[in-house]
Amino acid sequence: GVEQLPLDTVICHYFKDVSFLLPVLLGSFRFDKKGGWPDPHERGEHKNPFLIYPAKEDVPQEKLKEHQERMKDIRSSKELYASCWMLKETDSALMWSGREHGACIFSTIDDVVGALNVEDDEIVCGQIRYTNSRYESHDFADFIFEKAEEYSEEKEFRFYLDQDGDKDYKEIAIDPSVLIRKIILGPKVNFPTPAQYKLGDRTINISKTKLKL
Repeated sequence: GVEQLPLDTVICHYFKDVSFLLPVLLGSFRFDKKGGWPDPHERGEHKNPFLIYPAKEDVPQEKLKEHQERMKDIRSSKELYASCWMLKETDSALMWSGREHGACIFSTIDDVVGALNVEDDEIVCGQIRYTNSRYESHDFADFIFEKAEEYSEEKEFRFYLDQDGDKDYKEIAIDPSVLIRKIILGPKVNFPTPAQYKLGDRTINISKTKLKL
């Protein structure tokens, strides 16, 4: 199953360009549809189950039904909207790759959920488990909280939004003063730091990454 973490666990989210941070500061956060991700590993297609039986043997009905249910879960999981975060209290050189002009915001699991303007039963979250094995159980979490081991350094924590929608993304209203605890800017962002930004009752510290990239 999915490991349960303390709600005050610090997590961070990266933006490829610092301009993508502006809508967040104004109260809008983007979730992307899982089935629209370009990487087949992210979509879950590397986990597509297969059913192999000798040609002269009939497939047991219970096995056939199990296979059909797994395929149904894969298809339905691709309709979920998702937001990917990292379990880390500081920024990561790995995640700045390709995001040198971007930004990283820090929050906690509880604050992300509290900031989203959605119903409680519309959001589910959990830590990603990294494995190269096929599905090991019938738990739906296997389809939405597993990735190949080659991605394990990402230390990903993922939020899923279960809402209908025709687009590949959805903008969700948020309270940025609840969501953001601090901001670290990418190494190529031209912005005077250190700085502070007032969000409601919270003062957000803004700094530039100190990592040597």
